[in-house]
Amino acid sequence: MSKKIRIVVRDAQGAGESAALSQSVPLTSSRSASGRKPVVIRKKSADPRAGERLLLNRYQIEAAIGDGGSGVVYRARDTVLNVVVAVKAVTKELLNDEPTIRAFKEEARIAMSMSHPGIVRIHNMEQEDGQFFLVMEYVEGRSMRDILNGGHLLHFDSVWRVIDSCCAALEYAHRKGVLHNDLKPENIMICRDLAVKIIDFGVAMLLSGENRIFRIVGTPAYMSPEQIRGEFLDVRTDVYAMGVILHEFLTGQCPFGDDLDLEGRLNPETMLSPKLQRSLLPVIGNAIAFDRTHRWATIPDFRYALSEASASIMH
Repeated sequence: MSKKIRIVVRDAQGAGESAALSQSVPLTSSRSASGRKPVVIRKKSADPRAGERLLLNRYQIEAAIGDGGSGVVYRARDTVLNVVVAVKAVTKELLNDEPTIRAFKEEARIAMSMSHPGIVRIHNMEQEDGQFFLVMEYVEGRSMRDILNGGHLLHFDSVWRVIDSCCAALEYAHRKGVLHNDLKPENIMICRDLAVKIIDFGVAMLLSGENRIFRIVGTPAYMSPEQIRGEFLDVRTDVYAMGVILHEFLTGQCPFGDDLDLEGRLNPETMLSPKLQRSLLPVIGNAIAFDRTHRWATIPDFRYALSEASASIMH
């Protein structure tokens, strides 16, 4: 059985809109979208906490929509504003000492200051009976994982739009000093008209000191070698994940397995799918280089290279 670290298995926020979305997203084929074992999406329509009481004296829990290593996410109604929100109950084991709690609060404050159309907004951080909660924007749409697991691949121009939107959001976050560190198809929500929202910046790490931070988080298939080794991280960690995601979006196959084997990543160019357009090989190859000094230095660099390579494909 494949190892998995902190994999968030969730129902897409707003799964009720899936039918409408499936008609608006252009598809090219009904081929199997992944050679890897598919992630099981577990929909939780009935939740034991639903209707019990007002969470934080304000939020009426309607259903659990996500459950993973970093916490459980609920769809809830804000009884003050009468709007639907997402409330994440952060796993208590992650916040088990005062220094960690202080760091989390600081990271949450930074995350709450972020306002970008491509990033799910965090409205507030709350605490009740020793439990921390993040109150977030509720997004209606499907995750890219849902689309891939449906056995469909997007047209190239649609993939480019999604990746370019992700890059725009990440550029903004990096300028704010925030890394995501757990980018994967599950965390990329596709809404109407291919609007993109990146979710789960709750595990994002604040850049510190020399723009580096020490922490192991992530999902093996999308983790950079330095992330697996537990080294200091920088923006090139997110560049690496975006390269892996781009490969999977285009081919339906992730170049790496769900394990922590570094030897198999030493020569990533040998893992690239023959289905890829020739002009994309150096774009993705540089993004997922084993040595981070050989990668695109920033998300804007990766974004520009992809735009240049894509121009010849789309025209």
